[in-house]
Amino acid sequence: MHTALILLAGGSGKRLSYRTNTPKQFINIGSKNIVEYFLDNLDKNIFDIIVIVCDSKLRKKHLTDLKKKFFWHNIHFTQSGFNRQDSSKRGIFFLNKFKPKKVLIHDAARPLANNKLIKKLIKNINTSLVCAPYILLNDYVKYKINEEMINNNSLILIQTPQAFSYKVVFKAHKMIRNNNAKDDTTLTEKIGVKTKLIKGSKRNIKITYKEDLEIFNLLKRKKRRYGIGYDIHKIDLNSKKKLILCGVKINHAPLIGHSDADVGYHAICDSIFGSLSLRDIGYYFKNTDKRWKNASSKKF
Repeated sequence: MHTALILLAGGSGKRLSYRTNTPKQFINIGSKNIVEYFLDNLDKNIFDIIVIVCDSKLRKKHLTDLKKKFFWHNIHFTQSGFNRQDSSKRGIFFLNKFKPKKVLIHDAARPLANNKLIKKLIKNINTSLVCAPYILLNDYVKYKINEEMINNNSLILIQTPQAFSYKVVFKAHKMIRNNNAKDDTTLTEKIGVKTKLIKGSKRNIKITYKEDLEIFNLLKRKKRRYGIGYDIHKIDLNSKKKLILCGVKINHAPLIGHSDADVGYHAICDSIFGSLSLRDIGYYFKNTDKRWKNASSKKF
């Protein structure tokens, strides 16, 4: 094993006021919950193994058949702990038998972490032992009690996923106990390993409150598929018929074809078939089928 991912999905999500008592990582967005949404948008073969850390009861309720749904990911499960640090530790210790070189640790409540950021983090572990993404603050900041101003330039927001040399983060979890660390870089820094910071993304939001879920719905990626179509027919210089392009008759020699030889509509058909991952126009509207003899390509 070379690169592993630990997906922390054991939180209770109490701060998210929602219609049900379902933890935020298992709230359904359309036909998928938050965990499934992240996995669905994760590039294939980017990780050799994925370990999802969650409560076994919640797994049976919300992640049924996850391995079948995302069979291209090598997915494993392990039981979550009593806090984030303990859950992360359990994921790290579970991976020990696989001996990965690199590991990324990610909060399941950040479903919009993109593949570009993930690959950049993995690449940085070639030269750094620990790497984490960050973003800067836009808003004016002050203390809640005495309203003293805080210099924004001295503050950054740390995100996940965070990338580690597996040996380093394993050592940190083995040495430091009951610290209730809010992220894993806190532990590696306590054993003297500096964190390399790279620019994160403001789209990589953490779903904590109901408003965050609304923002997620606005930002979530919609899969787009594209197709390209083209068509070629010979010109029939001996015919007295007119050329037809996209259903419009033009004062020009027509094209030779089984139907009306409308290359405009035929190209559009092929682009649609391509975007749907189907076969080309010749498969669905054969030039040997009498139904399409001299037929208008508008039907296609």
